Amino acid sequence: MSDDLLSCDKKGEMFCRFSKLRIVLYGIGIKTKALIESRRYNICGILDNNIEDGFVGNVRIIGLDEVDRIADCIVIATEMKNAIIIYGRISNNSSIPIFSYYGERLSDEIIQRELQKEKCFIKNNTLSLERCYEEISSHDVISFDIFDTLIGREVSYPLDVYDIIEHICKNKGWYNGFKESRCSVDIYSEQTHSNHTLDELYINLNKHYGLSEQFINDVKRTEVDLDKFLTYRIDRNNKLLEYALKTGKIVILTSDMYYTSEMMKDILIKNSIKGYDDVYISCELKLSKQESDIYEWLSDKYSGKQILHFGDNYYGDFINSKEKGLDAVYLINSSDCIIYSDLYLIKSFEKNLLDSIVVGLFQKHFISNCSMFDFYYDNKFYKKEKNRQEWLKFISIMLGENKDTENDIFDEYLEIKTYLGNDFDYEVSALLLETIKDCLLVNE
Repeated sequence: MSDDLLSCDKKGEMFCRFSKLRIVLYGIGIKTKALIESRRYNICGILDNNIEDGFVGNVRIIGLDEVDRIADCIVIATEMKNAIIIYGRISNNSSIPIFSYYGERLSDEIIQRELQKEKCFIKNNTLSLERCYEEISSHDVISFDIFDTLIGREVSYPLDVYDIIEHICKNKGWYNGFKESRCSVDIYSEQTHSNHTLDELYINLNKHYGLSEQFINDVKRTEVDLDKFLTYRIDRNNKLLEYALKTGKIVILTSDMYYTSEMMKDILIKNSIKGYDDVYISCELKLSKQESDIYEWLSDKYSGKQILHFGDNYYGDFINSKEKGLDAVYLINSSDCIIYSDLYLIKSFEKNLLDSIVVGLFQKHFISNCSMFDFYYDNKFYKKEKNRQEWLKFISIMLGENKDTENDIFDEYLEIKTYLGNDFDYEVSALLLETIKDCLLVNE
């Protein structure tokens, strides 16, 4: 569908239908803010999984229990891959219609249709490891994205790092509301195409929210240390980097990120990633993959050489690079692997920070280092028997069914929980653990 609620014709059927409804938007991202600022619709509330109160523009953030009373419908203001997860999260808790950002009423059947479309798309755009090696052999310069391509994080979604920092801030009495503030300066940087460094983002945080210099320095250091702590090496994709080095290619790392190249190199060292020729970061060059201008810059810098780029962002890494004359390979990340497979309900049952950590560890151990080609062509997730038994034991420990806590995954979980501080007033969702267990046993 090409039309969406923001760009549709005011005389068209979509606009006429939605302009008469009281709408609650789900999500606090760019689409939500643009819809509010457009003043096209009667938006009476905002839902979000992580933020429970406050305002987006002049619209109040509400709870799901209020929606049926004040609204005619919910519109999920995200891309479809996120709408799939959100629909699973809210569909059983509201009796009013739920629509996508593109105006389509969602149902279990529509969600299954979208999943099948995405599976077919990924099958057609994913290469086997052997084909990736062949592509590397026929190019001179090999470029790799960094986060979610060479390096993963032990959380379900990258933005969950901000949830963890908010938890730390509350415990230390620093500041309440970090995630919303931090997301706001990210969105501002994206909307203004500023490609800010982390220092510049925190200057904006200080300017807009009047936070003390001591807090700014403390929380910035916390963010860098935490991000480094949570990272792990994605071995499968690093095999491609190592093959490129072994075959004498020029190897570069290209990232849209607010960390400077020196900060990024520190994270790469922690994950034993080395030997590359250079690192190019959007915040230093003031060019980005999302805007495509970094690819023009690379083409000029390596003029006369064939460049191949690997990355997990379909538009930023794959489409945009190809449009600028580079060759590219799409490496779907572990989070999207879950979303676009029979495992997608796992994401729907995440309720809190500890759930995110459990899903992050599941992505790390089961998804990140599998063959994405086999993952989709076999229509099942990768299973090593040792990993599977370790996970089944971990789940039984977490559910209180097993008193023997000798388990590598449980040790990892406790290490992260200890790093954050053991003062949580919630537990990992039993429904999430049972869902993972069912997935592990489905093809036993």
